[in-house]
Amino acid sequence: MRVRGDRRLWLLAALLAAAATTAIVAGVAVSGPTKEAKTAAAVQTRVQSSARTKRAVPPATGAQIVELRSIARRLAASLGEKAPTGMRGVPTTRGAANQLDSGATVNTDQNVILVTMHGRFSNGSSPVDSTPLPPGSVLTFMYDLNAGQITDYAVTPQDPNIAQLGAVEEIPSG
Repeated sequence: MRVRGDRRLWLLAALLAAAATTAIVAGVAVSGPTKEAKTAAAVQTRVQSSARTKRAVPPATGAQIVELRSIARRLAASLGEKAPTGMRGVPTTRGAANQLDSGATVNTDQNVILVTMHGRFSNGSSPVDSTPLPPGSVLTFMYDLNAGQITDYAVTPQDPNIAQLGAVEEIPSG
C-alpha cells in the first residue's frame, strides 16, 4: 500500500497521539488512589456535603421529642434493654444518617431524626441462616417524623459522631 507524503505525516501524528494517550491513562491507573481510598473519600464527602449543603431539616418539636422518647424506649425494650441511657437526636436526612451510621446508600432521602442511645442490646438473628447477630452497646435509628415510622436501625459497639450532621439534642430519659 502506498501512502502519500502528507498522509504519512498525518498517520504518524495520529499514532503518536494514541501512544501518548495510552501512556497517560496507564500512568493514572497505576499511580492513582486505591478504590478503597476513593470510596472512603466519597463517603466522607457525601456526609459532609449532606450536612452542610443539602436542605435544612427542622429540629423536633417538644411533642415530637416526647414521641421519639416513647418510640426509642419501645425499640430498646424489643432488643432487650429496658432502661436505655444517653438518648440523643439530630435532625438530618435519611441519606446522610445512613452514610454516617453504616456507610450505606439508601433509595430515599427524606427528613429524619437520627437517634442514638446506650445499653445492652441484642441484635436478633440473621435472616439468611438464623444464627444470632452480635449484640452491641449502641442502638441507632432513623425516624421519619412525617410518616411516623422508623426507617432504619442498627445495633453497634460504637457511637457514630452524630454532631457531624448538625445540632444534637438530648432526649430526656424520664
